[in-house]
Amino acid sequence: MRKNNKGLSLVELIVVIALMAVLIGIGTLSFALLFGTQAKACAQNFSGILNETKTGCMSRYDETMTFSFRKKLQDTDPAYEQAITSDGYYSENVVSTIDSNAQEVEVGDSQIRRMGSSRVVIHVYLSDGTDFEMGETDSITVSFKRASGAFDKIIVNGTEKDAYITKMTFQSGLRTYTITMVPETGKHTLQG
Repeated sequence: MRKNNKGLSLVELIVVIALMAVLIGIGTLSFALLFGTQAKACAQNFSGILNETKTGCMSRYDETMTFSFRKKLQDTDPAYEQAITSDGYYSENVVSTIDSNAQEVEVGDSQIRRMGSSRVVIHVYLSDGTDFEMGETDSITVSFKRASGAFDKIIVNGTEKDAYITKMTFQSGLRTYTITMVPETGKHTLQG
């Protein structure tokens, strides 16, 4: 009695490889969502830009960082064409100085950088006891004092506050990362 040991046909092999690729892709995405890699990346990006803004404020002109959610731009404005490529959180750093007429003047172009995915949930806690979840219409502008590096002012949704950010949480999947801020020194720590 002879057995038929021809193996797999080319079509069967292609189907098996395609199924494996789909399963690996789903597993990788599930793993990333489960362990919150997007939240970690967003928190690290925010921490880095916050450090850069503080250094800019203390070493040169006044610098502010505006952190907000932005939709992917549909128009072809050349100034923003490369900057906003997908929905998510972005920072915009603006460097300015005071001219001889006591007017604030921008020095150079502002920089827009992607901070994180739209899948990250960001919660902001202020020193006056208020807190809110960042939505599509929310923005936060942060600046530091040149002499001490302490937080100078915070503008939430266009309104200057007499409060400071004490904490921000970045949550994705089952992981939460926290940035705790010290207003008196302008320092912050990232935990998670």
